[in-house]
Amino acid sequence: MGYVAFTTDRMALGDQLHATFQGQSCAARVEVGYRFALSVAAHPIGIAPYAALQAQKFRTPAYQEADLTGGGLGLSYAAMNGADTRSELGGRFDKRTTIDAMPLMLRARLAWAHDWANSPGLNASFESLAGASFTVFGAPVPHHSTLTSVSAQLFFTPRWSLLAKFDGEFAHDSEGYAGTGTLRFTW
Repeated sequence: MGYVAFTTDRMALGDQLHATFQGQSCAARVEVGYRFALSVAAHPIGIAPYAALQAQKFRTPAYQEADLTGGGLGLSYAAMNGADTRSELGGRFDKRTTIDAMPLMLRARLAWAHDWANSPGLNASFESLAGASFTVFGAPVPHHSTLTSVSAQLFFTPRWSLLAKFDGEFAHDSEGYAGTGTLRFTW
């Protein structure tokens, strides 16, 4: 269960508008797979086919924008509930090597994902115009996508390591990229 605090500030024809609200998200994931070692030219590579199922539900409450300058363009929004169920089929790969006698773990992932997402519209209305409501739709969630990841983790000592990771999600008319770096100390 997660709680997310939102703050919006926008200008509409010189009218300054502000809103704050909290949304909730609840998710669960089940993943099964099996890792086995494959020797390629006397160098073992780990291969782990996997399947995963993930479900997520989100909720935002009804809220209103505060019209800070009194221009009459503030909006009020109805509560919204959304859900997404995702399945994944793919493989994870790993290889151990060394750099200057320091262990280096290389990892990769390639998978296909299918999303069953509902895309509810968000109902909005002008606060100063009774009955002037409309529906806002966000970007649709692609139903099929390819998931990729590559990472390298260098162990300076058994307790200290440096991890660099790059993730990509690719679908028709949609791409997403993320990169992370982590300096890790374990005790």
